[in-house]
Amino acid sequence: MVPRTLRGLGAAFLAVLIATVLIVGISIYAATHRTLDGEVDRRLASEAALLVPDRSQVDLPAILRQIDMLERRRESRDLGFMLVDRAGRHVGGTLTIALPPLGFSAIDRDDRIPGLVRGRALVLPVGKDHRLAMIAESEPIDNFDSMFVRVLLLGLGTIVLMVVLGVVLLTRTIGARIKDLRAAVDGIMHGDMDRRVRVDFSGSEFDEQARLLNRMLDRIQQLMAGIRHVAHDAAHDLRTPLARLRGSLAALAREAEGNPLAPGIDSALRQTEDMLGLFSAFLRIAEIEGDDRRARFEQVDLSLLSLDIAAAYEPSIAEQGRVFDVAVGSGMVIAGDRQLLNQMLANLLENCLIHTPPGTAISLSLRATEQEVTVAVADRGSGIAEGDRAVAMRRFRRLNVDDLRGGHGLGLPLVASIVRLHAGELTLTDADPGLKVLLRFPRVMLD
Repeated sequence: MVPRTLRGLGAAFLAVLIATVLIVGISIYAATHRTLDGEVDRRLASEAALLVPDRSQVDLPAILRQIDMLERRRESRDLGFMLVDRAGRHVGGTLTIALPPLGFSAIDRDDRIPGLVRGRALVLPVGKDHRLAMIAESEPIDNFDSMFVRVLLLGLGTIVLMVVLGVVLLTRTIGARIKDLRAAVDGIMHGDMDRRVRVDFSGSEFDEQARLLNRMLDRIQQLMAGIRHVAHDAAHDLRTPLARLRGSLAALAREAEGNPLAPGIDSALRQTEDMLGLFSAFLRIAEIEGDDRRARFEQVDLSLLSLDIAAAYEPSIAEQGRVFDVAVGSGMVIAGDRQLLNQMLANLLENCLIHTPPGTAISLSLRATEQEVTVAVADRGSGIAEGDRAVAMRRFRRLNVDDLRGGHGLGLPLVASIVRLHAGELTLTDADPGLKVLLRFPRVMLD
């Protein structure tokens, strides 16, 4: 399975490195012993050639004297000799072990030779009736294997430790840069178009990548600002002549009282007022999305704000014969703009009053965790089908175009703009029956 996370890649790299170090260590250990064994075999062959230069003409007394002399010499004490006859009886030498096979073979602790841990044996025929066994240590230093393994582990362990520290440092560095990028992207997704990726001026590839991304974000922000300004200026410029037109139509309506044209003038006046309301709502959204209000955010207690809004709307809700259920806890504080949050809650309650018939129940509730505050506004009306919820969030889109109470299709988009400004999330769900609007905001924990 291919690792897909930075931590997984680091762990996979370490696993491969450790496996490689183990293979290299075992290979070095085996190669060292092969080299030592080869040197010992050459020494045994050389000593055997001096001891028995001619195997066809054997002088046993001379061989025994030579063996005795070699065993007495200090530099030859690591050599052992054993001469046996055809029946296996010991003839000469100090060794008394089971006779190894002819040729070269390995000797270890199991052969129970005093003072020998590892060695090599050479057995060769001497004449027709005798065998000569020569044994030499292939471990040049006492406890060589354990010392060699300790040195090998120390060296390779140091390499592994250095690489592990390097991998940890590398993954933390890359992880920190990815975290910076993720934080910048998250801020931009929540409407903070001034957010940028951190640049540390190190000149590294990560730094150059951050500069490139920031230049791209600057360009995107410029393009969005240009589009927003064009739309804002157009709406602002059109509102002035529409206001003049409304004034003219209002004057005509007063002069045309009792005239057959009066109903038509009244209809044109209402349409003009509707268009002025449309432009006002559009300009309000542009103001929210374009103004850097985050710099002026303060701690807002949504609990108190929601109770104030509920108290303001309770008479209107009761007048329509509705049940208004309010469930608000205390101490639910977020960072935000009090005026915009007040407008957000007012718009949601207005939508409930506009889009549901009198007598329909409405609820407003708040709940909180350590990380977020959730606001829920629900009604028991006909709701919005799941397939139409995305349409309801689009600007200038109304699900029922024949409903004159439906406004301009900017109610929920305006709420969504306020929620995005506060780094929140808006979700439309089913109240079963009816519609529930869920708003989630990051919570501010007070000391």
